[in-house]
Amino acid sequence: MPNPQQPDRNLAMELARVTESAALAAARWVGRGDKNGADGAAVHAMRTVLSTVSMDGLVVIGEGEKDVFRTPIAITCDDDDNFYITDAGEGVVYRYSNRDKTLQPL
Repeated sequence: MPNPQQPDRNLAMELARVTESAALAAARWVGRGDKNGADGAAVHAMRTVLSTVSMDGLVVIGEGEKDVFRTPIAITCDDDDNFYITDAGEGVVYRYSNRDKTLQPL
């Protein structure tokens, strides 16, 4: 009987493959002068591979100052699987509803 505490796979390796897929997709755009095309290809590849990873969690993807979360963030979860994301610099709190798959400022 397998030990329920012992992992049956390497989640870190699966997430490394997500990063690898994004890098490979973006590499095809090198030299074309289309940063948004490269970014879109990377995000699409990342989402495609990430959807194959069996996990329960919240993934936050961003580019620092260009995105909503410019400073370190804190993430908490309630009993209803809602994630509360606090932007430490702005003091703004967002709620991510796992049921509705929406991110709303509070």
